[in-house]
Amino acid sequence: MHSVALFRRLGPAGVHHGSHGSRRSTRQWLRVAQVDTAETQPSADAVVISTACNGPSTSKSSAQQWPQLRPINTNTTKRPGWPPQQTGSRPFIPQVDMQQLLDMLLGEPDKMLQDNTLLGSALVTDGGPALFFSPVVARPPGSPALEALPLMFYMPGIDGTGLAAYRQFPRLTRAFDLRCLIVPRTDRSSFKQLVDSVVALIKQELDWCDSGRPVYLMGESFGGIMCLALALKLGDYIDRLVLINPASSFQNSMWPSAGPMLAQLPPDVYKYLPFVLAPIMSNPISMAWNDIDDRAPLLQQGSDLLYGLIDLAPQLAALRLVLPPETLSHRLTLLKEGSQWITPRLKDVKQRVLVLAGEKDLLIPSKAEAERLGTALPRGRTRILTDRGHALLQEAGVDLVQLMEADGFYVPTRRLSSGRASTSASDGGGASFGLPRPIQLPTAKELELDSQGFVSVINRLTSPVFYSTTADGKIVRGLLGIPVHQGPILLIGNHQFFAGDMYPMIKQFITELGVLPRGLAHPVVFAGPDALAEAGRQGGMVQEERNRNKKDANAGAAQFGGLLTTYGAVPVSGKNMHKLLEQGEIVLLYPGGAREVSSGCCWMNG
Repeated sequence: MHSVALFRRLGPAGVHHGSHGSRRSTRQWLRVAQVDTAETQPSADAVVISTACNGPSTSKSSAQQWPQLRPINTNTTKRPGWPPQQTGSRPFIPQVDMQQLLDMLLGEPDKMLQDNTLLGSALVTDGGPALFFSPVVARPPGSPALEALPLMFYMPGIDGTGLAAYRQFPRLTRAFDLRCLIVPRTDRSSFKQLVDSVVALIKQELDWCDSGRPVYLMGESFGGIMCLALALKLGDYIDRLVLINPASSFQNSMWPSAGPMLAQLPPDVYKYLPFVLAPIMSNPISMAWNDIDDRAPLLQQGSDLLYGLIDLAPQLAALRLVLPPETLSHRLTLLKEGSQWITPRLKDVKQRVLVLAGEKDLLIPSKAEAERLGTALPRGRTRILTDRGHALLQEAGVDLVQLMEADGFYVPTRRLSSGRASTSASDGGGASFGLPRPIQLPTAKELELDSQGFVSVINRLTSPVFYSTTADGKIVRGLLGIPVHQGPILLIGNHQFFAGDMYPMIKQFITELGVLPRGLAHPVVFAGPDALAEAGRQGGMVQEERNRNKKDANAGAAQFGGLLTTYGAVPVSGKNMHKLLEQGEIVLLYPGGAREVSSGCCWMNG
């Protein structure tokens, strides 16, 4: 018995005749080659990777053109027939055929591809353009339809296979409708060309399944650079970014000088390179621990660890297949081009960004880079993962979805500032901060984190209480008397205490009413960190210190301006106010402006 599944390949050819009514979209397809369901069934953690074809076909002759693929359990890396004995019947101490092991590690690439189903599925795309594939993962009964989940596009590292995060696929596909990018080994596009081609693929996909659901970009290493560039190009089409050890620090690492030398190694030496780099890329023990049951006896855990380390060998050997010397040389060029292109543009990435970095990344300075990005990105948030290396997505105990949820970074639906629902990819407001357009509300966790510091101090000092008046003139505690869902509203207020009254009020509107008032702010907020820092110094809000680092002061000013725009601020003007009201937004105006801000606060100026 056989089954065949078809998945979309985003490309220039092919027409979709799927289950979405009469709607058509120019595209190619990915075919999951025939799976012998009589011989093996996908487990709950099985992943099937698909190969490319030029269009959907169910004829027997067409199906036989493609190699047979079998479900691959993402909790193991075992090749068919390796190790010879499976769990339950295998010896307590691994019995290794050294000749077989050496042939597998250092043998001919064609032979390795035949035995490595997962890798062969990705490399069969050689010779074509970059494309996306959807991993096929068994999902628990009652899971929501993929079309109802947020959409995530995964950008790989320099391996380009889209498979480095495969251990995360089972969990990711329960929370996201996942697409993974493959960049063929033979692709020689420049960084700009590659970004432009992926932009076109994403727009094509969003045009086909445009439903207003959140859209994420997730990338590791070089893929992190790609995500930042794509976010700039795609704007409001993208809601959030997750960057894992982003290689934007490439220029500050040893690889600009050491990398080209590796590509020049003799072939007989180059094939040992993955094994030399393995301890630098990640902790092999942590990677092998994925297959170990912590509840098992210690001796059994030790045996499983040995088998796990043996099973890592094919993965390491596969690196020289996906990165032959000429491909490695080109990918290092992409890293250089990408890091140089994105660095001066970081301040222009408007989307919310979560940066995850391994504390013990020995390949690139990820910890320092994550801290830099957390300051340079207007809405960047950073988490340093203790004792994790560069390939942390493959290490035991790392659950990417869980990390996102812990930081309030997972949103199943879009919540817009006006309270209405998003209906299309382009109205998501993911990059409209500071513009007279709808923007997205923060999650409860993000609101909590952003309220720490100055806002929490204001709350403790003033203990604000809110009252509103209903349509019949009754005064009620809270804001329920404000008809926020009945049309555009203009709120008029007067500043005091350096606008400290505004922050608790904004938080109250979000938590109680689910809307975000759009404040009309002084133009200096949008004039850049230099102007904002200078305004703060003139107003007495920023103290001049001999040992103060001007760069740090400007970074703090940029973060302050970013916080204001994150919570709805736009430049004050009649035109902007009209645009916001026209879109049903709640507009907040303080007519007294800058003069009123310092009212009653002269003591702060000394």
